[in-house]
Amino acid sequence: MNIKKVLTVLSALIALSFIPTLNVQADVTDTNITSSIGWKNENGSWYYYKSDNTKAIGWIKPDNNWYHLDEDSGKMTTGWLEDKGNWYYVDDNGAMVKGWKKLDGDWYLLTDSGARATGIQQDNSNLYYFKDSGVMATNIGWTKINDKWYYFDKDGKIHTGWIENNDKWYYSNDDGSMVTGTDKIGNTTYVFSDTGEMETGWVNVNNNWYYFNTDGSVATGWINLDGAWYYLNDNGSMATGWVTSNGSDYYYLDPTSGKMLTDTTIDGYKIGSDGKRYKTFNQIPLSTSSKGSGDTMKKIYNSVNDSANKYGLDSKLILAIIKAESDFDPKATSSSGATGLMQIMPQNYSYLGMTDGYDIEQNIDGGSKLLKEYLNQFNGDVKIAIAAYNAGPQNVKKDGVLSDDDLCKMSQGVQDYVERVMQYYKDESIAIDGKNLIET
Repeated sequence: MNIKKVLTVLSALIALSFIPTLNVQADVTDTNITSSIGWKNENGSWYYYKSDNTKAIGWIKPDNNWYHLDEDSGKMTTGWLEDKGNWYYVDDNGAMVKGWKKLDGDWYLLTDSGARATGIQQDNSNLYYFKDSGVMATNIGWTKINDKWYYFDKDGKIHTGWIENNDKWYYSNDDGSMVTGTDKIGNTTYVFSDTGEMETGWVNVNNNWYYFNTDGSVATGWINLDGAWYYLNDNGSMATGWVTSNGSDYYYLDPTSGKMLTDTTIDGYKIGSDGKRYKTFNQIPLSTSSKGSGDTMKKIYNSVNDSANKYGLDSKLILAIIKAESDFDPKATSSSGATGLMQIMPQNYSYLGMTDGYDIEQNIDGGSKLLKEYLNQFNGDVKIAIAAYNAGPQNVKKDGVLSDDDLCKMSQGVQDYVERVMQYYKDESIAIDGKNLIET
């Protein structure tokens, strides 16, 4: 190798190593940054410059976050800000916050748009209420909002569904509002008071009585309360008057209280200690069951014959009605105030020329006059006239009864009454002391 040539090359390399370099970094640092796009901190405040060298204002999204710059100065906003009627919260880095945020011990919910939530809001499957200030309500218990009641737990959640509070049960709709009145939940109908408590026991709904069990469900069928029996219809309403069980046994329920009656006579039927009525009228012969006897029965007989002759009636028909109405008790008084043998209402006394509803002659004469009027009004149809005597002619007309076949349109109680009177009318056992009461 040529040693001289090698030395020459080394000398050249050594000389190059001593050439001074340029300070390029210093030149970049000193350039005017305001001509660049992006963020700049000026005197402790942040600004964002656009490509035209002007400061951005309002909302910008230079990355995955939204930022707000003051409309006048362009300065980046932090904390709460109001824009077009909505409130937003931006953190210390200027980024708009979404979702839940706790500030000074209070919780706020920032929607997907960043706007602060107010009113009732749903987050996942839970409901919450936010005041006008955006603060989440944490009221424990019931709170009234816009005329509706809502129940809040300690975490601010609005309850839906069943709520137990102070040993009372309440129910809130899917929107959290408290239910009042009648409401069907699942397959069960419940009633809630005006203050929301689930009703139990006897409750009057639309002038009908219902009994609600301790679980709030409405009772149906026979129930025993404090030793008394009641019957609730299929819809839960309390039954009154005659009811049938199993299609064969009949019971009578007090028209006012609904209690089943025992050991008494109703509409001419004997009712036993178990509440069941006897199945046939012939089980109660007049000679052994009538309350009138001796001189009283003879006076009744004479008055019946007099009225039958006066009004052109069959005396046995008058007797059959007396049997059904009072069982020959001149002092009988119904729960509605009807009086005497033929159960005349006091408001009819004047029209019928009566002054004393318990006077045998006056009562039979008044009742016979009504019976004759009804026979004339309904073209001599005995069954329809009997129905009118029991229910009033206005109800016969209202029910559209034009023939015997139409009697099925009337209530079961009226139908039973007509059947009972007709049975008495045909009954040959009507007698006093073993003798026929009506002489033929």
